[in-house]
Amino acid sequence: MIGLTALHVAAQLGREPAAKRLLSAGASVNAVDGKSGRTPLHYAAELNHVDVAAALVDAGARVDVASYSGCLPVQAALARSHDRMVALLENAGMATVTL
Repeated sequence: MIGLTALHVAAQLGREPAAKRLLSAGASVNAVDGKSGRTPLHYAAELNHVDVAAALVDAGARVDVASYSGCLPVQAALARSHDRMVALLENAGMATVTL
């Protein structure tokens, strides 16, 4: 995949320990991939990796960054009925969003 960082991959795979290690080593929490403009938080939200998303939010991930298509992480979670993820993102400062 184009432009994925190791943190993107850890978020995709739901690897919280790896994500935390990468973050502590200085990985960019808000890096966007080169193809879709998604951040690691987008991938965690889409795939319902709540623990990874929580670690990303704790590390300063912006919940208001839209992908190139205009999709916010909370919208990705809503579209897939990931209720715990939606609650996490809303508590992190994202206003309630509807599809």
